[in-house]
Amino acid sequence: MDKDFSKYYKITDKEFWRNYWFYYRVHTIVGVIAAALIIGTVLSIVTRVNPDILIMHIGGGLFDEEWIPDMEAYAAEKTPDLNEDGKQVVSFQTLIYNESLDAQMALAAMTKADLEFVGGDSTLILVDETTMQRYINMDVFQDLTDYVQRANIAPELLKYSEDGSQPLLVKITNTPFVIEGGYQGPDLYLGLRVIPQNMQKKEIMAKRAEASKQLFQAIIEDDTIVSKWRE
Repeated sequence: MDKDFSKYYKITDKEFWRNYWFYYRVHTIVGVIAAALIIGTVLSIVTRVNPDILIMHIGGGLFDEEWIPDMEAYAAEKTPDLNEDGKQVVSFQTLIYNESLDAQMALAAMTKADLEFVGGDSTLILVDETTMQRYINMDVFQDLTDYVQRANIAPELLKYSEDGSQPLLVKITNTPFVIEGGYQGPDLYLGLRVIPQNMQKKEIMAKRAEASKQLFQAIIEDDTIVSKWRE
């Protein structure tokens, strides 16, 4: 008759975990990774802040990183709670693109910018002279004729559509907005994005477009605007 060795042999904790790891290590690793991804996703959803206006900067120049939160905070004060989440938020994002970039990184930056114009939330666009022609050719900027006439902006500060009929961008390199931001790079221009037809029916985009016009006007016309950011 076979003996029941379980009466004489008791597995230790060390042996248990060693056996567990041997047979179930793959399952455990996959489970931990899956749990981490789920937790990360939940946290990102809970903590994510949806901006009322998104300002996009495309080019090879850089702003002072310490200036960006000041600018966002001041701009937020001038922006209503468009998405009705109880917060006034303006977000500034930069997509770096210049000749010194690795070819793959440059392509990734341009692809992300293109996708933003097609279906993103950006409405106010900063673009430098090295990249602006690409987007002028893509017809992504609003016609600023009425605004330019009201503000009496000098023609030499404007960039026009391919046929020269519409002012699309305003040079802001020497404005307080750019100087205070510690910007270093090619001449910088400001424009308003055309909202794609597939997004025009979204009420939030209409609100963003209108609010962005007001912020655009402040940046161009108010020489005291930047001094208020650090009071």
